[in-house]
Amino acid sequence: MGIRGLWTYIESSGGNLSVYELHNQPLVIDAENFATACYREAALRCEFGGEYLAFKSYVQSLLKEFSICGVEPIFVFGGCHPKEGTKLDTLMKRNKEYFKQLASALLIAKSTCSTELNIDIAPRLNRNVLVEILRESSIRYIACEREADISTAELAVHLQCPVTSGDSDFFIYRPNDNNQVYNFIPFSTISRYSKRSVPCSICKRSGASCYFMLCSILNNSGPFSKLKYPMLPLFAI
Repeated sequence: MGIRGLWTYIESSGGNLSVYELHNQPLVIDAENFATACYREAALRCEFGGEYLAFKSYVQSLLKEFSICGVEPIFVFGGCHPKEGTKLDTLMKRNKEYFKQLASALLIAKSTCSTELNIDIAPRLNRNVLVEILRESSIRYIACEREADISTAELAVHLQCPVTSGDSDFFIYRPNDNNQVYNFIPFSTISRYSKRSVPCSICKRSGASCYFMLCSILNNSGPFSKLKYPMLPLFAI
């Protein structure tokens, strides 16, 4: 769900984010957040059930940029089975918020005699369409039984690679009790177009051209990251 105001604080405080060139490495992706963010970025309509063909085209273009840069995405989907807090509660809360948004939009449209509905509700089949795109593109993905955020962070630690999401919760997650740190890239900071670079050591060996996607990464030696794990959850209060 994200922590209100945390992203603004991180962004406004100097030293918390560093410029990063994303290329030639795995990238763990918060799948549901990715799908929602891509649909919004593509500026697609929400009130007609979903513009899935245009959504597919947008996602494929981004996956192509990943491929050009040698980035190997691994998508992690969440489930709804309960365990210490439950993903189901989160899903129910989101749906209630969606109903309120839709009811409000319908009232406004009725009072103004307008056929335009200004709503921001992710189409219901976004997740299904994303899965089909990943299957067609032979891109790896996994699905968790429960809330996937911690598992997503754990996978990034295991693979020693960055994780990306638009969920500010990832600023405060620590997968294990020993305060293990992972590299977090806010999804909104990733450039949607690749840039050519001076060949790195990997590209030199393969003889391939070197491309990267410019982004920002949480500086693990910055002011925010100096807070130890027991204090981080306080930001969610």
